[in-house]
Amino acid sequence: MQGLGMVGLVFIIGFYSVKMLLDKQQYPPERILRPPPAPPVPPPPPVLSVPEPVAAPPPVPPCPSAVVVPALPKVTEQGIVCPICEHVYKNLRQHLLRGHKLSVEAYRERFVLPEDTPMTFPLK
Repeated sequence: MQGLGMVGLVFIIGFYSVKMLLDKQQYPPERILRPPPAPPVPPPPPVLSVPEPVAAPPPVPPCPSAVVVPALPKVTEQGIVCPICEHVYKNLRQHLLRGHKLSVEAYRERFVLPEDTPMTFPLK
């Protein structure tokens, strides 16, 4: 700054002062571009409460057709009595298949019968 002297210094200060005045007139504060305002922060999601455990529903009673009958089929002088329809047959195996659409295995499972349960009437 020694080489400029007082005149040069006044000139530089004057130049910048005029430039600042012109800048303020040309770019007033309301025209200055500012970044857009930040979007509002959404509220935090509501805290979901943990539902209380629900009691288990009561057990469903078994179907009436699936009732376990512990008694063995009756054997009479005329034949074997069907425990489903209570008619007498000489061959219970055929009657179960034709009349009730039930296999012998399903019949034994349904009525909890042992494997040696007779399915045919003994011949004399």
